[in-house]
Amino acid sequence: MPSGLRISLKAKESVWLQTHLEEIANRQEEVESFTPERGWFTKTFTYDHVLNAISPQAREKWLKDSNAIEFKEYVNPPLDALAAAIEKKLASYQPNTKAYPIHNPIEEKLMKSKINDLANHKIFYIGLQQANWLIDKNELGIPKNRYKYGMVWVRYASNDHPYCRVYYINIIQDYAGGGTYGASYGYFVKDELFGCPAK
Repeated sequence: MPSGLRISLKAKESVWLQTHLEEIANRQEEVESFTPERGWFTKTFTYDHVLNAISPQAREKWLKDSNAIEFKEYVNPPLDALAAAIEKKLASYQPNTKAYPIHNPIEEKLMKSKINDLANHKIFYIGLQQANWLIDKNELGIPKNRYKYGMVWVRYASNDHPYCRVYYINIIQDYAGGGTYGASYGYFVKDELFGCPAK
C-alpha cells in the first residue's frame, strides 16, 4: 500500500486491490529494467496498467468499469510512479519495421480497414512480414486458412498521452476446398504501446 495513507478495512481485505497493486509493482520492475536490446517492454498481463499509468482517461474508465473508484487513492500513487518510469523508457521502445518489409497496397487497405477512426490516426509505417502465404492446417493436414503477418505503427491524435501504438493485423484467406481459398480479409490480432518515431 502507498505509505502515508490511512488504510480502510475494506481496502485491507480487498483481493482486487491487492492483486492490482502487485501487478502494478511487477510492471514497475519490468519497465525500470527495460533496455531496447531486450525486445519486449512488459510481459503479457490481464490489465493494461501501462496504459492506465499514462492515460488519465483509461485509468478512470478502468476504475469505473471495475466498480473500484473508492480505491483510487490507493492505486493512483503507484500508477503515477509507473508513469514516471514509462516516460524515461518508452520512447526507446521502437517496433522492428525491418521485420515487415513487404508492401502491397490492396492488403494494406484491408489492414487499415480494421483500425477504428482511421482518419484520426497518423500512420508511420505499414507492412507485411512475408510476400508468400503461410498455411494453417488442422490435425488431419487439411488447410484451414492461409495468412500473412502484418503490422501498422500509428499515433492516434485523440490520445491523452504522447505515445504510439502498433496494431498487429494479419491478412487471411479461409480455405474453400479443392485447393482454393476465399477472399482476403484483415484480422486484428492485438495492439501494443510503443514509442513514436524519433523526430
